[in-house]
Amino acid sequence: MPTDFEAKRLQSLQSYSVMDTLPEAAFDRLTSLAAELFETPIAVVSLIDDKRAWFKSRHGVEATSILRECAFCAHAIQQDPGSILVVEDALQDPRFMANPMVTSEPNIRFYAGAVLTSAEGYNLGTLCVIDRKPRPPLTAKERKRLATLAQLVMDELELRKARLEVHEKKAMLDLAEHMSGLGQWRFDIASGDISWSDEMFRIHGLEVGSVPPDFETMLALYHEQDRARLADLVQRAISQGEGYQLEARLRRRDGVERNISAKAQCVLDDFGATKALIGVFQDVTEHVQAAHFLQTITDNLPSQIAYWDKDLRYRFANSAYQARFGKSREELLGMTLPQALGEAHFQLNAPRVRAALRGERQAFERTLTKPTGEVEHLWANYIPDFDEAGAVRGVFVLGTDVTALKESELRLHETNALLAAARDRAEAAALVKSEFLANMSHEIRTPLTAIIGFTNLLKTRTEVASEARAQIAQVAKASEALLAIVNDILDFSKLEAGRVKIQPRPTAPSSLLSDTLSMFESIAGAKGLTLEIAEQSLPAAVRIDPDKTRQVLINLVGNAVKFTDQGSVRVSAAYDASAERLDVRVQDTGVGMTAEQQAALFQRFSQVDGSSTRRHGGTGLGLAICKGLVTAMGGDIGVCSVAGEGSVFHFQIAAPQIASPQIASPMSNAGWAGWGEIDWVGRPLDKLRVLVVDDNSSNRELARIFLERYGADVSEAHDGSAAVEQALTEPKDIILLDLRMPKLSGVEVLLKIRATEGPNRDVPVLAFTADGASDRQDEYEKFNGLVHKPLVPQALVATLLQSLECRRDARQSAA
Repeated sequence: MPTDFEAKRLQSLQSYSVMDTLPEAAFDRLTSLAAELFETPIAVVSLIDDKRAWFKSRHGVEATSILRECAFCAHAIQQDPGSILVVEDALQDPRFMANPMVTSEPNIRFYAGAVLTSAEGYNLGTLCVIDRKPRPPLTAKERKRLATLAQLVMDELELRKARLEVHEKKAMLDLAEHMSGLGQWRFDIASGDISWSDEMFRIHGLEVGSVPPDFETMLALYHEQDRARLADLVQRAISQGEGYQLEARLRRRDGVERNISAKAQCVLDDFGATKALIGVFQDVTEHVQAAHFLQTITDNLPSQIAYWDKDLRYRFANSAYQARFGKSREELLGMTLPQALGEAHFQLNAPRVRAALRGERQAFERTLTKPTGEVEHLWANYIPDFDEAGAVRGVFVLGTDVTALKESELRLHETNALLAAARDRAEAAALVKSEFLANMSHEIRTPLTAIIGFTNLLKTRTEVASEARAQIAQVAKASEALLAIVNDILDFSKLEAGRVKIQPRPTAPSSLLSDTLSMFESIAGAKGLTLEIAEQSLPAAVRIDPDKTRQVLINLVGNAVKFTDQGSVRVSAAYDASAERLDVRVQDTGVGMTAEQQAALFQRFSQVDGSSTRRHGGTGLGLAICKGLVTAMGGDIGVCSVAGEGSVFHFQIAAPQIASPQIASPMSNAGWAGWGEIDWVGRPLDKLRVLVVDDNSSNRELARIFLERYGADVSEAHDGSAAVEQALTEPKDIILLDLRMPKLSGVEVLLKIRATEGPNRDVPVLAFTADGASDRQDEYEKFNGLVHKPLVPQALVATLLQSLECRRDARQSAA
């Protein structure tokens, strides 16, 4: 049996009606934020009942609950309200070292849980962050942050509870209005049209929604003695503009006779003439029973209901209204309104009371202090009650306690402020992460440029011994594999951060397919595979992002070649003109996949099985990147495969057709497949004066070797200042300029060269960068071309020649 305190704690938890409910985004955002802020793999909102710890929100775990005796949270709620339990290393803590949550999945080592305390002071559970490795104690700042997040969770629980209560109150109020049996009607004098509410039809025994009877037909339903009286009241209302009240006998069409009470008032036009009558209509046959029934119903409503007459003396009050003043029914019904409210409060309400006595309905909000000293927020309605002559004989009072809603609104405002601050911190963290990724891209690619460049140069030297050549080839292969892994991780990080920009431009789809497939000819030939391409009436040009499309193709074709030992790889493409979509399929005769293996595709860090990792390598990000890129291009991607019979990967992307294309060639080396055999005999750059600017000596040396062997005359600058000094005095034909340098960045150097009169003010300047293809797109656009690191000799030469050709064409056009 639970203790008295535990029973009350469980009762408090039950009052939130939250256990075993569906996931809610507000809680999931908080656990996700907690995991991100504390850099833990797991974050949970855990609530403790008598047998279990149930997770309202969970991040990083699949289970929805665990036994209470296994829950760290069960220890946390034994502490003081609002406290935090921190376990730095569970294996060193006697309370937890044998806990199955520590010795097996999820292998908890570190736990920090902030207690979720209700307004009544009961600990309901925790917001906790969990790690699988030991961690140092939380700092004071971290404890404050975790406590704030826990308070946000508690605020969400309170807000959820308040919403449920408000919804219940509204439903009960709607029910009371229907059960009161009060119909509404309107009679238009000029047209004779009569409109009835649903309750009017029910009172008259007619089908709801049917056409209301006209005035003469309706008069015929009344008892003969009452018929003339009603007709006289209506006529007087029309002629004199005075409303009326009537109690009469009505014989419904089903033959049942009922007693009714009707009240009407006039709607006047701009000249004071009656243009319509409106009123209410009620069946009062069981008036006594209804009065008792009404008292019972209203006593069980949360709203405060009362009635005072024109002398402001109470004639009715339900239990909620009595409780508001701390009076019994007998005490309250003997008092006047000023006596009950007190002189100060009555004077505050006096203008609305007078308006209600004039027949004007009032709706307003008041803040009251109960006899207990508690502050109450009340939404009040004063509804005038008219007699047969249209005079106000009293006022109905309806009050709804909205204190919880007001307090929830205040907490919501506070929560929104905290969330806004958290959002600002998250956005700032995202900016830091973005800069970190850009720096990491540069720092990793820079040494890889030298490793890949010099090892591939060594491969071309004939004087190197065969054994050494084989070892050099292994170094080159490993370096390129490392670069591919780095590229995958960086690409995926950018996709997750939403930093990938789609830049459509006119592109020839046939050329894009054939160029991409040609990149794999040597690899496929070495395995004895046949590469095929099939096109079905492709347009001459479409508007797509060729770089992102090529990246998807390279991944899919590369996988097909990698996992196919014999047979063929076939790339086919078709164009849907009506939908303006390009459909591409990559089919292989490889190992294929089971349905279970296919289900794991397109997910990050996912590969078909462990053996593929050992045999083929890779990060498991390639297909996830493909999916992200295709989705960003407005398309979808999928796979069809049978184990042992090969696979077909297919994707569609938006590709509007270009009527008169002017296809621009890419001005970067991003599309070059690799080194191939370098032909040092041709000298396409003969006597070309090239300035290479880079703060990394290995990059400068590598670029010098490539350019000089192609015939260029190369000079170097080790930083931006030296580059500007050379550019202002020594004529060059083209400048290769690193973007990230100390003192002056590449963009700053470019702007100084362009802004100063000198021999190189108009020469082509190429961005020389180890950053990703879209990391600094705004900066790339300032240059005449783009050369990526690691260097690919053919691409370097092609980009230089293309830039010179564009400059020559521009000069000819200007002439």
